[in-house]
This record gives sequence, C-alpha cells and structure tokens, in this order.
Amino acid sequence: MLKKEILKTIRKPLILEIIFFLICTSSAALIPYMNKLLFDESSLKDVNFLLKLILVYALLIISRNLFSYLTQLYEWKIEKKYAVHFRTRVFNCSYNKRAYEYNNLSTGEYVSLIDNNIDAISEEYIEPLYNIINSIFQLLVNGFILFIFIDWRIALTIFIASILSLFIPKLTAENLSNKRNDYIKQLAKYISTVTDLFEGNFGLDKKSKENIKKYQKKKLIITENKKYVWGTYKSLLDIGNSVVMDIIAISAFVIVGFLLIKKEITIGTGVATLGYISSFIYPIRTILKSVNSIHSANYVIKDLEKFLFINNQIDDDTLNEIMEIGEIETIEFENVYLKRGDFELKNFSYIFEKGKSYALIGSSGAGKSTILEILCGSIKIDKGSIKINGIEVNNYLDIIAMNYFSVIKQKTHIFNADYSSNITNFGAYNVKDIKRGLLDEKMLNNLSNKNSNKLSGGEKQILSILKSSISNKRILLFDEVCSAIDKNNLGKVRTYIDNIDYDILIEISHHLDNDLDRYSSILKLKNGELESVVDI
Repeated sequence: MLKKEILKTIRKPLILEIIFFLICTSSAALIPYMNKLLFDESSLKDVNFLLKLILVYALLIISRNLFSYLTQLYEWKIEKKYAVHFRTRVFNCSYNKRAYEYNNLSTGEYVSLIDNNIDAISEEYIEPLYNIINSIFQLLVNGFILFIFIDWRIALTIFIASILSLFIPKLTAENLSNKRNDYIKQLAKYISTVTDLFEGNFGLDKKSKENIKKYQKKKLIITENKKYVWGTYKSLLDIGNSVVMDIIAISAFVIVGFLLIKKEITIGTGVATLGYISSFIYPIRTILKSVNSIHSANYVIKDLEKFLFINNQIDDDTLNEIMEIGEIETIEFENVYLKRGDFELKNFSYIFEKGKSYALIGSSGAGKSTILEILCGSIKIDKGSIKINGIEVNNYLDIIAMNYFSVIKQKTHIFNADYSSNITNFGAYNVKDIKRGLLDEKMLNNLSNKNSNKLSGGEKQILSILKSSISNKRILLFDEVCSAIDKNNLGKVRTYIDNIDYDILIEISHHLDNDLDRYSSILKLKNGELESVVDI
C-alpha cells in the first residue's frame, strides 16, 4: 500500500524526470557515434561536412547538459513532493492516534519516524527507483545505437553480460535489508535516549553528568556499530558489483581487439565501442547498487506502512453519535478496576455531577492521577464501566475527552512558539476571551512578551490555565495546576479558576493544607481505593 501511495504522490514529476533523462541520454549516446564518423568517413576532406559534424556535436552537448539540468531539477521536485506528503502523513497520523495508543511510542521514536524513516525511504527506495528506471532507458538507448550504428556482435555481447549481472542482488537482498532495519531501529532507540537525557539536564551534579555522558556514549557506540555492520556489508556488495562491471569492460575490450585484428570492424567502430562501454557499465552499476538499496529499505517501508495503515479510527456514524452527547450532566465510575504494575485501582465507584467541583486528595500513588488518565482515555480500564449521562463510553473516552474536556497535567507542556500560538493552540481559540480584569496586567504582559523557553514553572501553569479558560470546554481536569505559582499571584489565579464557566471541575491536590472549602466535594484516595468523601 505504501509503495503505491509513494508512486501516486511522485507520479507527475517522475514522468517528466524520465522524459528529460531520456532526451539527455539520447543526446549523450550519439556523441560516440560522432567520433566514429570523424575517424571513418572519407568525406572529411570536405570542410563543409566537418563543420556540420562539429555543429551537430555541439548541439548534442548543449542538449545533454540542458536536459541533464532539467532531470536533476525534477529529481529535487520528486524529493520535495514526497517529503511534504509523507512527513505530513506521519505527523497527522501521530496526532490522530487514540490517546491510549499514543504512548506506545516515545517522543524519540515519533521523531525518528518523521525524520530517519522518511529520509531512509527517500535515499534507499525513491532515488534508487528512478535511478533504475533511468538506467534501463540508458541501456536501451545505448544498446539500440550500438546495435544499429556500430556493430551488432559487440552490442549483443555487452548486452547479454549486462543482463546476467542484474541477477546478483537477489543473492544478498535479505541480509542487507535485515542489517539496514537493525540500524534504523537502534537509531530510534538512541534518539529516544538522547531526548530523555536532554530533558533531564537540570540540577545534576558533576559526577552525575559525567556518568550520563558515559551512558550516552555507550548507547551511541551501539548505534554506530549497527550502522558500521550495515555499511561494511553494503560496501562489500558494491565492490562485488564493481568486479562484475570490470568483467563486462574486459569482455568488450577483448571482442573489440579480436574484431580489429580480424579487420571486421573499423578503427572508428573500435573507438566508438570503447566510448560506449562506460555508457553500459555506469547504468549497470547503478542498477545493481539501486536494487540492493531497495531491498535494504524493505523493512523500513514495512514499519512505516504498519504505522500509517493500521486503522484504529472510529467510523463516522459512531463518531457522530459520540458528538451528540450534548451537555454532560454526569460522569459515573462504576466498579472500575485497573492494574498497572504494582498499582491497583480497586473497584472505584463515584458519580461526578454537573455544577460541582471536586478535589481529589491523597498521598503519592493513591490513584488520583490514574483517575484523570482514565478520563482522558490515555489508559484503558480492565474491568467496570464509565458512563456519561448514563451511557457507557469505555471505548470512546479519548474521543470524548478531546472534544469536551480541558486537561492540564502536572507536567505542563509549552510549545516552542510565541505567546499567541501557545495561548490559542495555534489559532484554535480566541485570545480575546481571556478575562483580563481578574489577573494582574503586569503579569499578563510579562507572559506575552517572554520567550516560551524561558517561562518559569509557575508561568507555564498560568499560561495553561488561561488556555483552558478560552477553550470553551465544559469539563475541567486539573492536576496540581497551581503548585509552582508564587504566593503573590496564587490568590488571583485561584479566583480566575473559580470564575471559569465550567460544568464539572475535577482537580488533584497533593497538598492537604490547601484551601479545600472552595470545592463541592473532596474525595480522598488511599492505595487505589476511595477512602472517604466529604461534601462541603
């Protein structure tokens, strides 16, 4: 499926590239024939014939260079069209994944897919593909001219030897593909490791940094060893291909020498033939190398194909039914059980009602964040039922959350973009909906003028709260959204949250001394169980 989509995407520029290459090849192929005429035609005593020969020679050179440029130009167009289409496809597919599936891959693995895999397919499949097509045309054009205008015996010898050499890559294809795939997979792991290490480069002492550097180098060496194994095997195959080309060149040299001794060909024919040898050797070498490259890319293509074409999307009828939920009156957990590692959420049951706010409290590992993760659809429950307005939605929570819930996790992510893009999610929301009168104007100005990479933890939380307030989502799921905000701004931010127009607010608090009387109910969890509920 992926190969068909690739060909469909690059079809138009590929056809033009082939046409331009065919004209370029035809022009280049006629140049050795001009050499033959130069040596063999007795009419060269005629200056007019020589001038015509020079003119044709010059026109062939101009044509070859012009269409060579156009060929390369359209090769870049092929690359551009492919890269834009498939990098967009991978990114969109990543963003469209169901929430519970998205975490199956790390950030580094997603980056590797959109970068390394796309580049690998371009270098090891697309470029070799049009190189093979071009080389086949080059063989046919040169073979035709050699057969018709030079000598059919020489043409037949070179052509048969060339065709037989094309079967060599089949002997090594599987091994080369496996080694390439091993390297790509290891590279994805290395990128994940480095991404994680960069994110953790804060507050480390000297000894920790030195050990992390050694750890990074160890992972890098493993990765480069995989590349080295693939590269050396590929180089060995290239040398083998070169030997085959040398055999073809020697065969042509021998038959030309033999026919010259027998006086069955002219000197001009011999000179032209030797000129055509490279026109056969180069495309054969290109075909052999390109076929190896295509086999090398097979596993990379299969991996990307699996990623792009596994369809876990909800059908339109079901999606429309989900979107017709309307206003959410209740969110009900009924005997919800979940086990992840050593943690268990044990038959949690509770009904969250419209018009109320809830605080989830308890020590670390009590299950508070798990409740929010379940509501977000990031993790699936093992047993029990979750209902919205009395309708079970276990399999669709991630879709509902995306459309109805505003979620702020404890680890706040801020995009590497300007304030406007961050606060509006790149134009999805209207910044004018912020209730500026409830917040300090100086603080807001500071947020809008500051580089997003230099925001403090508290500033990131404030920005996320502001974004949530203009999202028009009626269900708010907050995890410690004020934990890093300084005391000078905390009161105003809490007042701002209280004035957000929501239907249900569920907020996690890890600090039991917080002002909890602002909530309608306080749910205390302990070891994965609902220990108590206090209604205010």
